[in-house]
Formats: sequence, structure tokens, C-alpha cells
Amino acid sequence: MRLIIWLLFTIPLVGNAHSGRVVDSETGEPLAFASIGLKGSSSGTISNEDGYFNIDFAEKGDTLVFSFLGYEPFEIAYINLKERVKLKRKSLELTEFTVMADSDPYFDILAKCRKELKKNTLNTCRAYLELHTRTLNTPGEVIEMYYNAKVRSGNLHNLTYKSGRQGIAKIDNSYFLSLSTTNIFKRFRPTEGDANMPTNPLELSKRKMKTTYKLSLLSAGDNDPYFHILFEPKANSESTFSGEIFVDKTTYRPIEIKLFIENAQVKPFEPIFPSDSLVDIKMTIIQRFEDFEGDLVPSLLRFEYAFDSYIPIESDKPIGKNNLKKIKPVQSDGILYYYNHADPFIEPTFQHTAALNDYQKIQNTPYHKAFWELSPALVQSERMNESLEFFEKHGRLHNHSSVLDDNLFKGIQSIVDHTNPFWSDSTRLRFSDDFRKKLEAEETDPRYALPRRAKYHLKTEIYLDIVQTQDTVVFHSKPVFDVFESFYNLPGDSLTNPFLNIYFDLTEIEHRAMNAQINRLENPKPDAILQIHNRSTERLENELEVYLKQTDSGSNYQELLKYNEMVSQKLGIDNFEIFGIKGF
Repeated sequence: MRLIIWLLFTIPLVGNAHSGRVVDSETGEPLAFASIGLKGSSSGTISNEDGYFNIDFAEKGDTLVFSFLGYEPFEIAYINLKERVKLKRKSLELTEFTVMADSDPYFDILAKCRKELKKNTLNTCRAYLELHTRTLNTPGEVIEMYYNAKVRSGNLHNLTYKSGRQGIAKIDNSYFLSLSTTNIFKRFRPTEGDANMPTNPLELSKRKMKTTYKLSLLSAGDNDPYFHILFEPKANSESTFSGEIFVDKTTYRPIEIKLFIENAQVKPFEPIFPSDSLVDIKMTIIQRFEDFEGDLVPSLLRFEYAFDSYIPIESDKPIGKNNLKKIKPVQSDGILYYYNHADPFIEPTFQHTAALNDYQKIQNTPYHKAFWELSPALVQSERMNESLEFFEKHGRLHNHSSVLDDNLFKGIQSIVDHTNPFWSDSTRLRFSDDFRKKLEAEETDPRYALPRRAKYHLKTEIYLDIVQTQDTVVFHSKPVFDVFESFYNLPGDSLTNPFLNIYFDLTEIEHRAMNAQINRLENPKPDAILQIHNRSTERLENELEVYLKQTDSGSNYQELLKYNEMVSQKLGIDNFEIFGIKGF
């Protein structure tokens, strides 16, 4: 039996959701990531890459504003909204490029823009990451991740993981995994720069900017609300971005910055295996900004990167014409969408204490079905639908359902490795000799001179994730065995596996008691649910410590037998029978 508890209560809906598509009024082409805002409010959303949108934040009497760079803003009453929203391209009489070289006026504009970006305003919001990767023109990976983001003006300072899911497939008998995509975003700080990112003009002083770049102005006339400035490096094009920037004429705040580089020698990623090599690296980054209650905040980061991955025949020798096994062209593109500023997610109680990469966080977090159903940042794109169908047939989907919870185990032959197991009554944990050797201390380790209790550490937690929308509160909880914080250096014997499993089962017993208490709440609120969880966590820690003491770390057969009978009574699981313990 799988215990997944959802708690829902309903209050009146704000308004009926409305779906539609934003397109060019003349060509009918979809406008990807067009902004959609509630007039007079900070509420809003964007269209997806196909131009589709869904609005659930408006009601009768509201007015919506649709906008896209290079198009006329469009206002419409919510009650009059149609399924197709047509935006009209601005009529611009463009002049020729005006090359300013070292002239001050347009360097002054960028200097003022940089000053606006550097204003010390901290904001917390939600963030959605979507990444698609193809290798040899075949889908290799798709990632969706949600975070709470801390942003200071135009710079991303921190991402706290909420939930994620992934699809992967083998290409040429190997997987391509984006282990630390979020590090790329953290390293892209327009005004601060990073040693692993090419230089952009907004991170430079005016004097340094003039020695590094030449500027061109694309003028659209006095009626145009922004300066459109193009920049090219005078030298070092392999470590310096080219690009263009749109700056508001009144406030000098950036509207959008586009960065391009080919054959980048400064790059924010490296191959997993040192013997491999990444070459011919191309990157495109587009950062969009918006106003939130007077503060300048990032709203959308679009990125593309492509490279060739070279694998040597002999890994101990340098890559060359005679030592080249394979060339893999890799293309990735995606978005990081910032939304709901000043209204972050309720963060899960289970925090990844180890320094896990993106892939490991997805693998080590229980699947929360309701979160993915209630909290979509964007309408799912046609490409995403096609990718998921592909990975379901030709690869693997992680965290798209709870099915993989049990696939982490293989009956009672389960191996606890570097993936956190989630409790299940149909599977048992077994520490393998290989795993014990991985954690085994050297003989010089002072733990060998310490008591038995000091030679191991077991950590379990009750994962709790709460989702609150306008009309619903949902929680999902699951006992998790934290293998990253646990170690076990005692000699193994016949009682070892019952001892470890009973420890995990005690966590499940407290988990059930916690859920029963939450379900008795008459008017459940997130704070009340979290308080119950905190009390359960404290009680569990005490109960587990008593268990370790009374069983003498699993060596006291009679006390362990008593706990086994208690677990059998409450959960219907007889660990002694499962592991063939007949008596001493």
C-alpha cells in the first residue's frame, strides 16, 4: 500500500480560466513568451514558445495588457478576450546604423543603464526552468524544474529547489545529462560578471567599456520609447559577448539584452569526464527585465548553447586526429521564467543537505502529483508533448509519476546506494558490502577507537511539500532515507538489515500519525500543517534515539524482537520473517 495523502479545501474561485494564443496580426505567426499583465496590478503571465497562454488571475471588470518587444501594446477587457490575440508590429522607419565608436553619448546611456541595474533591491519570486537538449539531432534530455529565486535587480543570486522532473534517452549508447544547468544561470550576472562567463558591457565601467567595445545605434526616431544599441568587441571575440540592448529612454532601465558568442573560450560548463573535450561552443543569452512595484527585476532568461563533444580513443592521451573516437554535436535551449514576485513557493521541509547537482535533486525528491497539476507556470508546449512521448517510448521519465518510487528497489535485494529511498511496505532496504566499503573508515580513523554508537549514523526525514493556490491547499508527505547524511561502519551480521529497516519503519509509523493529525484539522492552513510536522519531527528524533539505545545499535536481539513485533502490528511488516531471522 502506498500512502500518499492529499489535503484539499475549497474557497470561491477568483475567475474562470481563459486560454488563447498570441500571434502576429499580419502573418499569424505565434509570438513566443509574450507578456500578459493585469492592468493596475503586478499579476501576469507569459505565452509559451507556441504563443499559447492560460489566464486564471483575472475576473470580470479587469483589463489585460498584451505586450511584445517591437509590437504595439494591446489592451482588452477580460470579458472580451478571444482565443486569438493579434499584436500589431510597430511601424518603424529605421535609419542606418550610426557607429559611435568611442563617442561618449551612447556609452553614457549604457553607464546609466548599468547604474539602474546595480541598485540594491532584493526580491524573492518563483522560477521555472525548461531545458531541451538534442544530440545527433535526436532528443536526449528534457528538464523541468521549479525554484524559489532570490534576485537583486538584474542578477540571480540564489535558487532554492522546489520540484523537478526529467526525461532522458540513450543516444549512441550513452546518456547526455545536464548536471548543473542552474550554475550557468547563477554565473550570468549582467552587472557583476563571472570568471566562467564571457564579458558583457554592463559589467564594465564606462572607461573599460570604451576600451573593450565599439557601439552602434539603431535609431527608430523620436517616437520610439527606447534606445536600441548594438555592441561588438574590439578584440578577444572568443571571450567577449557581442549583442544588442534596448534601454528605456525615460528611466534608462534595460528592457532586454541579447548576447551572442561563437567559439567561446570562456564557458560556464565542462564535460563530466576530464578526458572529453567541448569545442566550437556557441551561446546566445537573452535577458528580459520588468518593473515590479518600482523595482527592476528579471522576468525571463532565454538561452541557447551548442558545442561538439570530442571523446578520445585513449583517455590518458590528448585528443588529436589519431586519438579521436567520436564527435557528438549537442544543442540545448531553454528558458528561466521569473514570476509571482514577492510570492514565493512554500518550500519543502526536506532540504538537500549534500551538494547535489540538478539531476540528483530530481532523483532524490518524492514525486508530488498535485504540484504538477496545480502549479504550471506555462501552458505545456507542443515540443514538450512530443518529447515526453519520445522518452516514454525510447528512454526514461523521472518524477513524471510515482512509479519510479518502487523501481528504486528490487524486492528484498534492494541496494541502498547514492539515491535516497522512499518508504514502501512492498520493498525492504539492504546495505550491500559494496556500499559498506564505500563508507568504511580507514583504520587510522578515530572512529575505530570510539564506541559502537559512534561508528554509524542513520538519518531519515518526513518529506513534506505544501502547495497553496487561490482555492486549494494540498500537501504531500513521504518518509525518506537520506543516504547522503548516513554512514554505517559496523560489521554486518544477520540482524543488520532488520535493524536498518525497523529504523525506517518507525519513521513511517510517525508519518502516519502526523497525517492523521493533519486530517483532523477543521480549517487547515499551511502554518498549522507545518507546526504539526515540526512536532512530529521532534517526536521522531526522540523515538529513534530511544530505539538505537534500547537495541544497542541492533545487537540486542530481544529488544529488536520487541520492536519488530510492534512494527508488524502497526504496519503489517515482519522484518524478522522477511530476512529469515529464526531466533538466537
